[in-house]
Amino acid sequence: MQEGPDLESAGFEHLKRQFARLNDLQKRHNLEHVEIEMLSKMADDDRNTSYAPLSFNALSLDATATDHLGTLQKFIVTTRGGIPPLAGYTLIRTAIEASSIALWLMGGGTKDKRILNTLRLVLDNRIDNENFAARMGTTDPAKNKHVRTRLEEIRDARPSLRKSAIKPMPSATSIIESSQGYVKKRSQYTGIQTWIACSGVAHANYGTNLILLERKQVGHGSPTGGTFHMTSSVSVLSSMFEVAVDFLEAARLMYEANSKAHGQSPK
Repeated sequence: MQEGPDLESAGFEHLKRQFARLNDLQKRHNLEHVEIEMLSKMADDDRNTSYAPLSFNALSLDATATDHLGTLQKFIVTTRGGIPPLAGYTLIRTAIEASSIALWLMGGGTKDKRILNTLRLVLDNRIDNENFAARMGTTDPAKNKHVRTRLEEIRDARPSLRKSAIKPMPSATSIIESSQGYVKKRSQYTGIQTWIACSGVAHANYGTNLILLERKQVGHGSPTGGTFHMTSSVSVLSSMFEVAVDFLEAARLMYEANSKAHGQSPK
């Protein structure tokens, strides 16, 4: 763990503002308290994705993003400015990815697209579950077949989707890039820039670590290398934390908007 300056120092002011934004989202935009109105777009989407409703998936993704950002915030506050050199970036990475998928699900331009994207996500998750079960020796072929059949039934209930394949999910980079447009706030980094940088840390990419982390040589070096003390940059981590909060905020606002009836038939 990096022993940083006290949270009250000027270097932490930006990070503290992002913590306040995250806390505010929890208080003023807590999705647990959002009622999905009967004539809303979200209610209509849920009726057309009955096996695993779109809103359920959005809430699960929100919980993932919130928990990861909250964990990083709690660590820094509890340690009074201690910053994990590497782990913080992987927490930010997961939060951005989860919020982006939620935006991708809810932001589909048509009802057909939102339904099909939900089926794609559910099938992709089921395949992951099957792989896990197979490794654990608890695979259930009957259950796997039932899930696929049920998803196809939901698809075929929409005449306009009967010829549509439930394709694999797009890449994470594609989803994050497409979701950027829903984030109205301009930050120092884009979502995809942040996610790629944090992915480098998650994959132990030494070159990425050299770019993101601050370092100070310890002892005497040699012509071919040396020993360095690596610490996380408060400003870089704070800027990337801000991006993750931006995406979470956009996803929560979209969930709220889609859950309200606007006096017209959902599209």
